[in-house]
Amino acid sequence: MPTKKITKAAKKQREQARFSDAATFSVRLREARQRAGFDIPAVADKFGTTKEAYARLERGGALPRSETLLRIARLFGVSTDWLLGLTD
Repeated sequence: MPTKKITKAAKKQREQARFSDAATFSVRLREARQRAGFDIPAVADKFGTTKEAYARLERGGALPRSETLLRIARLFGVSTDWLLGLTD
């Protein structure tokens, strides 16, 4: 089966969509954490990660894996759809 070439425009569009998703997630993640009354070190400790790794999520530098997303939603009492910007 021949490989499909990805154009520069398609790559740029994917990159922009990912950035938008990460930006929405990071804003909502920070909002949920603050509403729940946690600071970054406390959340990082609950997830067994470093505060730098957790802070990267809040800065939009990364998106969590699905199982981590579920744990975050449960900890903060919000839905995964809300965290991802799918619902208000």
